[in-house]
Amino acid sequence: MTDRFKIKFFVLLTIFLVSQCLITINARADMTSVLDSLAGGAGYNTAGAQSETALAETIGSIIAKFLEIIGIVFLIYMIYGGWIWMKAKGNEEQVTRARNILTNSIIGIVIIMGAYALTFFIMKSLGAAVGLTNLGFGS
Repeated sequence: MTDRFKIKFFVLLTIFLVSQCLITINARADMTSVLDSLAGGAGYNTAGAQSETALAETIGSIIAKFLEIIGIVFLIYMIYGGWIWMKAKGNEEQVTRARNILTNSIIGIVIIMGAYALTFFIMKSLGAAVGLTNLGFGS
């Protein structure tokens, strides 16, 4: 692959993944407003319930989606390293390059998983300290 193709591919991949992240966050906000209107129609009081957690949920969702996107990028990077290794045909320079790519992608995935776990723990601990339960990271 040429360098120009790689750059175009990763730019398009990044644009796609970021757009999916924004669509997910927007759909979540739309669904919350629909559920609030249904709850209001059923006689439940929903006033003020959303305003306390909207910012925390949004920040949590953005952090979670960002870490998911980075994890996907490292997974693609790992697949790319495997592809280079398969196409090396015994060329020691290509095999070394592929090993370096695979090693770096494994290290990257471990770092991303650690960052996600640490962020999840901190957001849940802070949420419990101030009385919030849903911070955008699921249950």
